[in-house]
This record gives sequence, C-alpha cells and structure tokens, in this order.
Amino acid sequence: MYNDRNQRLARGVTLSISSNVLKPGAKGVWLTTMTDNPKRWHRVAIAIGRTISADEMRASNYTGIRVDTSVMGPENPGYSDKVTGAVTNVGGKRARVDEIMVALYNSRGTLTRVAGQGILYPYSSNQLLPPGKKAPYMISVLGVTHRAPRMVVYVRASKK
Repeated sequence: MYNDRNQRLARGVTLSISSNVLKPGAKGVWLTTMTDNPKRWHRVAIAIGRTISADEMRASNYTGIRVDTSVMGPENPGYSDKVTGAVTNVGGKRARVDEIMVALYNSRGTLTRVAGQGILYPYSSNQLLPPGKKAPYMISVLGVTHRAPRMVVYVRASKK
C-alpha cells in the first residue's frame, strides 16, 4: 500500500486466495496479514510469486465443486461468527478441497471482510471429495458478530 507520494505505508504476505487460476475477467478475493493498518492509501501494488509453474497450477486446478448452502451464525458470542454449509463435487474427478473462504459485503456492496482457512467439517482430515459426493464445511469469521447482508463462499480445490 502506497500513499500519493509513492511511499510505502504497509506490506503483507497473502495467506489465502479464492482460486488457483482466474480466467480473464473473473474475480476473486485474497486474504493477507499487513505490517501496518493505514487508514488511507492511494494505490495497491501486487507482486506475484509462485512455487510451481503456471502450467502445473492450471493442470492441478479443479473447478467441479459447487457450494450448495451457506448460513452465517454465532460461533463464540461476542467474538466471532461462523459460516456453515455444504459443497458437492459435481465434476468427474476426485478433488482435494484446499480451502474454503467467505467474502462479506455490506448493504452498499462494499467488501468488508474476507475469512479463510475454512475446511470440510466434520469430515475426513484428508479433505478428499469423490465425484457426486456432498460434504459439510465450516469457516470461522473472527471479529465479526453480526450477519452480513451479502456473502460469497469460494472453494479452492485441486485434482487428486
């Protein structure tokens, strides 16, 4: 994050992304931990690093997971809420669910929070979902104790 004089105000490392691969024009969300919390900034610069090639990432990406239900409710009253629901593998391959994220929006449509580290729960710890099977999931949303007017759940998965 930079101010209008091009001085860096904060930096961070991405902890979670909503998709392994974004097609041109597609949207996604990401979650990061920042070194600071500036109230204002002028621009954001993103540097992309990867540990495998783009071809390997595209080859392993799996988009056959459908979000069936999503409900937000209390988890730890006064401290956090949770989003629970179910996903179905509508594709033809066994998938590993790498992460489930939720993006929360206010009534004006502004993104207000992204929570990651959602998992298939209660479910097998290997997070593998066979074709045609349905599984429950849960995401903790720390610091949020009210229902968001709009939420979008993202599932990042890979072929297994």
